[in-house]
Amino acid sequence: MAMKNNKTLCIICNKDKITYLCEGCSKNFCLMDLTIHRQMLNEELRHIIDDYDQFKERFGEQKPNPHDLSLISEINQWEIDSIEKIKQEANDRREIVIRSSQTFLNDIEKKFNDLNEQLKQIRNENEFNEINLNYLRNELMKIRQESNNPPKISIEQDSEPFINEISVSSLQNQSAYVSESNNNRVTKWRKDAKEGIVVAGGKDQGRNLNQLSYPRGVIVDHLGQIYVADSRNNRIMRWCEGKKEGEIIVGENGEGSQSNQLNGARGLSFDNEGNLYVVGSANHRIENFCRTFTEEAKKSKFNKWKQNGITVAGGNEEGQKLNQLNGPVGMFIDKNKNIFIADRDNNRIIEWKYNAKEGQIIAGGKGQGKRMNQLNNPTDVIFDQQNHSVIIADSLNKRVIQWTNQTQQILIQNIDCYGLAMDKSGFLYISDWTKMEVRRWKIGDYHNEGIIVAGGNKKGNQLNQLNRPAYIFVDEDQSVYVSDQDNGRVMKWRKGAKEGTIVAGGNGHGKNLNQLSLPEGIVVDDLGQIYVADLGNDRIMRWCEGKEEGEVVVGGNCEENQLDGPVGLFFDDGGNLYVTDHFNHRIVKFEVVL
Repeated sequence: MAMKNNKTLCIICNKDKITYLCEGCSKNFCLMDLTIHRQMLNEELRHIIDDYDQFKERFGEQKPNPHDLSLISEINQWEIDSIEKIKQEANDRREIVIRSSQTFLNDIEKKFNDLNEQLKQIRNENEFNEINLNYLRNELMKIRQESNNPPKISIEQDSEPFINEISVSSLQNQSAYVSESNNNRVTKWRKDAKEGIVVAGGKDQGRNLNQLSYPRGVIVDHLGQIYVADSRNNRIMRWCEGKKEGEIIVGENGEGSQSNQLNGARGLSFDNEGNLYVVGSANHRIENFCRTFTEEAKKSKFNKWKQNGITVAGGNEEGQKLNQLNGPVGMFIDKNKNIFIADRDNNRIIEWKYNAKEGQIIAGGKGQGKRMNQLNNPTDVIFDQQNHSVIIADSLNKRVIQWTNQTQQILIQNIDCYGLAMDKSGFLYISDWTKMEVRRWKIGDYHNEGIIVAGGNKKGNQLNQLNRPAYIFVDEDQSVYVSDQDNGRVMKWRKGAKEGTIVAGGNGHGKNLNQLSLPEGIVVDDLGQIYVADLGNDRIMRWCEGKEEGEVVVGGNCEENQLDGPVGLFFDDGGNLYVTDHFNHRIVKFEVVL
C-alpha cells in the first residue's frame, strides 16, 4: 500500500483525514480503518488457507483409493455379474464335455477293434493284394482323421460374447464416456448423473453409419468429438454429440493386417499433435494414423473363389485307367497349366495337360516296387522347368528320384520323404517324417546330408520341433513353411532360425477358425497370406500371419460338389486355386472371382 499525506475522505468513517490508498481495492482508508481493513484481508487469507488444507486432505485420501469416483459401483457390479456368469457357463460346458468324451472314445475304440479283426484275418489267410492294402490304409487314415477331430466335443465360439465388455473415457468436466460392447453403443455419464445418455450407436448391431458392432474403445477430443473403436466392423468412427450418424475416419477396408486395415480394434489414444493411435488386438500391434490420413492407401487384394469347383483331372471314380486317379496327393502346375500329379495308390506320376480328357504316365505305373522304373506310394512331385525333369518323393522306397524322359536318377536315399519344394535359387527342400525335420540340398549336390532348415529336434510340439512334417513351401526370402500335421499347425521358419513361429492353427485339432485338423498342402501368396489344405475338415483355409484365426475360402460345408480329404494345393498364374481331392480321386479347380 502506498502512503498519501493529503487529507481525503475515508471510505469507512466518511471523514476527511490523512488517508492511505489500498492498491488492491483502489480505496482510501484512514489509519484506524486501514488497520481494520488489513484484519479483514488477513481473515480472508485464513479462510483460503483453511479451504486449501481441507481440499488437500480430501485429495490425499482420494489419490491412493479413488473408489468414490462416478461409475465405480457400476463397474464393481459388472465385475461380480461377469465372474458369476463365467463360472456357471464353465460348469455347464465341463459336464457336456465329460459326457461326450466317453461316447466318442467308445466309438473310436469300436472302429479300431473292427479294423484289428480285418488285419488279423488278412494275416492269417495270407491272401491280399494292393486293393486290400489301399483299403486298409484309407480306413486307418479315416479313423485317425476322426480321432483328431472329435465333432461332439469340439469347442465352438459363440458369435456373441455373453460378457458385456466396457471401456471408459473421461473428460476434465468429469463426464464419463462408456463403450458398451453388447449394447453396441457409447453412453455419456455426467458427473453425479443417475443414468447415461446415448451419444453413439444404440440402433442395434450393424455397419450402417448410425450403428456400431461390438465397440471396444472410446476417446473424446478437445472439441467434444467422440471417436469409437468399432471392433467388429474393423473401423474407427467419429461422432458429434447430438448427431444421429457418425463418419468413418479409419478402416472399412475389410479385416486384415495391411496398413489400411484393422482387425479387432479396441484401444484409442491421441498424441499432442492430434495423431490417432489404435490398438489392433488380433494383429498384435499399435497403429499410428496421422491427422492427414486418407483411405487412398493401396488396397490389398483378398481374392475369393467360386464355390463350385470344376474337375480338371480324374473324377471318373478310382482306378488306373488314364482318365482315372487313385488317391492323388501332391501336385505341381507348370506355366502352361499342365498338372503333374502324384497318383499315390497307382504308384505313378501322371501329367494331365491343359483341358485334356485323360493324362499320360511319365513316371512309374509299372506296379508297386523298388526297381528304377517303379514307384512305391509317391507323395509329392515338382517339375524342374530348367532341366525338364520331375523330382519325386518316392516315400515307401525312402528315396527322392529324378525322372528325365525315361531316364531315372536317385538323388537322395534313406530318407522318409513326404513333401518337396524348390526355391528360386534351385535349392531342394524335403520333409522327413521319421527325423521330424526339413532339410535343404543345393541342386546337383546331393552327396551330403543337407542342411536342417526346420525341426530336427525329435518329435514334439515345441517351437523348435515338428510332429509329422508333411508339405512345405519356400517363399522369396527362403523362409520355410511346414504343415506340422500331428501338431495341427503350420510353422514358419525364417532362414537361419533355430525355431519356428506358428502361423496357422496350433490350438489343438478341431474345426474352429483358430484350428486345423491334419493340415496337408500349403501355399503362400505374394501378400504373405497362407493357404492350407485342412484335410480333416474338408476345407481350404486362408490365414494372415499374426492373426489368431483363419477364414474358410473353399469347402467345409459337406456339399456333394465340395471336397473330401483335400491334400495338395497350387495356384496358376491367373490366381485360380487347384486342389487334389484325395478321397474323390480327382483334381478340382476353383476359379478366382475377378
